[in-house]
Formats: sequence, C-alpha cells, structure tokens
Amino acid sequence: MSPLAASSIAASAIFLLLNHAAVFAAPKDQQHNMHGKMDHSTMDHSQMNMAKPAKTMKNMKETTPKEPGQGAFATIAEIVALLTKDPKTDWSKVDINGLREHLIDMDEVVLRATSKTTVASDKVVFTITGSGRTLKAIQTMVPAHSGVLSRTTAWKIKSELTDTGAIMTITSKTPGALKIVKALGFYGVMVTGAHHQAHHLAMAKGAMRAHAHAHN
Repeated sequence: MSPLAASSIAASAIFLLLNHAAVFAAPKDQQHNMHGKMDHSTMDHSQMNMAKPAKTMKNMKETTPKEPGQGAFATIAEIVALLTKDPKTDWSKVDINGLREHLIDMDEVVLRATSKTTVASDKVVFTITGSGRTLKAIQTMVPAHSGVLSRTTAWKIKSELTDTGAIMTITSKTPGALKIVKALGFYGVMVTGAHHQAHHLAMAKGAMRAHAHAHN
C-alpha cells in the first residue's frame, strides 16, 4: 500500500469517528437527525475495507508470471535449483556450460536437422542431414542416443557418421516394433524414454561429459 493510500484511509477513519462521536454525544432526540444530515457521499467507504490490501496482494501473487520464457533457460534453472538444494553437490565439478552445449545440440537436431526415412521388411533407416552447427550436433547426438536406446528399448540400433550427418538403422525381433519406430520417426525415436532428465543432472554435476558414449 502506498503512503498516500494509507494516509487517505487514516483520514477517512478519523473523519468518520469524529462525526459519529458527535452524533452519540448529542441528546437522543437529536441523534437521528444529525446522523441523517451526515454527508456519506463524501466518504470513500471502499478505502475503509482493511481486507482490500490483503486481497490485492493475493491477486498480485496469482498474476505473477511463472513461465521462464525459454526452454533451455528453464532446464538450466531447474538443474541449478536441484544442485543448490543438494548438500552433497561438489561445486568444483559442476559444469553448467557443458549442459548448455548439450541443450544447443538438442535444439539444432530437433529444429534444424532434416531426416529421411527408408523402410524395409526388417529395418527402418533414418538418414539425418544438416550443415554447420547442426551437422556437429547430429554427429554428436545420433551415436550417443543410439547407444542409450539400444540399452533401454527392444530395438537394436546402429549408427554411422556421414559427410552430411549420420545414418541410424533400427531393427527388432519384437512383433510390431518396427511399425512403432516408423510411426515415431527419427525425432520421436530420439525422445523415447526418460533418460534425458537424469542425463542433464549428471552432466551438470560433472559426472559425465556431454554424449560421451562410444559410436556404434
């Protein structure tokens, strides 16, 4: 509440009390007439509602933005909060810059890489291409994720690098698996499983380098 608003409330309260005091001090036969002559139109009764400031503060909290506005910023903020709360965090090993580089790779591959799908009876082949920073991200992420997904799914995955990107080949003996892989496409395959979050935390702690998996 501003000083001006507080002063206004105090003045209104004093004015109201003095006028009512005058009414009750007068003889009973004059009290009714005096109260009727009081100019209530000049009183800002809304200012007398002392619960209003509390309600206003509540509304301010409810309308405070919660979204950070950018995905990578939100991810780093979440990781930093977890590291700060953990008394076991070894700050000499924390690598937020490494996490940021990984998030850039993710952004490049998901938003800027191009993927072509070839389907055979026993395999699905993704040919992923890009240039510049996107090419670097493809050649970093595709081999790494191939290794992770091979260990965490029923798919057998091989990857190889090319001059323009990488090739990911997926086979599986599980009935219907390749149908799912085809439907997911390269980008759906890349996000399969919940390994990213744990990977981000481990990377930020310095427990592993970004995509330090061997090529398949």
